[in-house]
Amino acid sequence: MAAELQVMNDPWYSILSLNKSASGEIHFQATAAASSPWFDGHFPGEPILPGIAQISIVWDTIKAHCGNSADAAITDVKRLRFRQIIRPDEVMSVTIVPDGKKAGSYSFKITVRGDLACNGLIVTV
Repeated sequence: MAAELQVMNDPWYSILSLNKSASGEIHFQATAAASSPWFDGHFPGEPILPGIAQISIVWDTIKAHCGNSADAAITDVKRLRFRQIIRPDEVMSVTIVPDGKKAGSYSFKITVRGDLACNGLIVTV
């Protein structure tokens, strides 16, 4: 049974909905407004959400909802693939799955319009 979690909002992106399953999987939707400073330099006339911003959205959610301490840090990002451009105001569907065998390891994927945009593995301490 999924539990609806607190919706977080950051000045440059918004979490629209967020649920965590009993197994610890997190599913949420987020969007980055066209006014986000990330779009200023990436790229004038052709704005895209940079990969580091995508990782930041995932990391913020892991920190807030996976029981990490305030001083938790990313130690590694593995198998990272960017497959599709994310534009301002597009709705991103994000899934984060904790590795049941290795604490602090989370696989994630971001889809936009049903297509895979980004996926990888974040390892934390």
